[in-house]
Amino acid sequence: MVVAVKIPNPKSAGSKAGRVKGLAKYIAEPERDNAHEKCVYLGARGFLSSTFASQVEEMVALAGECVKSKDPIRHDVITFKEGETPTAQQVEEAIGLYEKEMGLQGHQIGLDPFPRTHEGSWVQTR
Repeated sequence: MVVAVKIPNPKSAGSKAGRVKGLAKYIAEPERDNAHEKCVYLGARGFLSSTFASQVEEMVALAGECVKSKDPIRHDVITFKEGETPTAQQVEEAIGLYEKEMGLQGHQIGLDPFPRTHEGSWVQTR
């Protein structure tokens, strides 16, 4: 069983660029905030760029172009069943299903499953 949750923005007064960079840093280096978490797989969808640093800048630029939205960034968490350690392929499949169900195909997605909590966390810009 997989459960998905949208995480609200805790700093609604912050900048779009700051939010993208903060979430990207958390995705790539979760151990900075929680010593029990570690990035074991870093994936992305919907980018023109191939490197993580360039993808972050691409998200910053796109978020900045969204002038009608104060917060065009989504942070969602997919949680797998306790004790389940999904493979990279299973994570990609779960995100593909979630992306389709939520109507988010074509959006930029960065993802990282955490091995201790088995959560896949990602950032999306729309």
